[in-house]
Amino acid sequence: MSANTTALLTDFPKLAELQENDLKDVLSDDRLTNAVLFTVPAVTAVMDEQEKLSRDNEELAKKNLSLQNDLMALRSSTASAYATAQHMKDRWAELEAQQAALYQRYRPSFLHMRLRHSVSDQDNKTEALAASFIGSSDSEQTVDAFVKAFRAERKVYHKQAYWCEKWTKGEVAWRED
Repeated sequence: MSANTTALLTDFPKLAELQENDLKDVLSDDRLTNAVLFTVPAVTAVMDEQEKLSRDNEELAKKNLSLQNDLMALRSSTASAYATAQHMKDRWAELEAQQAALYQRYRPSFLHMRLRHSVSDQDNKTEALAASFIGSSDSEQTVDAFVKAFRAERKVYHKQAYWCEKWTKGEVAWRED
């Protein structure tokens, strides 16, 4: 016997019981070859493991199919929740922009600008009042009325100018809350 024959007989001990003609028949017929092959313990163990894995795979497939409807419902609700969240995010951005536009006129820089314009307008108003008095020729009582009106308007001007100057120097602080 050669080394290959001994290895073959070691792997397939049932072949040692067969005659040479029987061995030729086994090798020439696929059904007989498979029958002998599937009697080997290592092959039967692999086949058993394959069958077990196949059954496990089928069980997992059935389980996955049973979860399919729940998964689709969950996927749909997640997509809906995402769309709602995206809509809310977009709406939030719109509201922030609107809020910024509304609060713009209450920002310290804007208020300071309005105060400066108001000081200028008040100065123009008192100057126009004085110019109209000088251009008219009314009685003494009108002088008293002019002085009273001019002093009242000029008092407003000086108060505004005072606070505008303090603000410009950085002596006025606004809370940002």
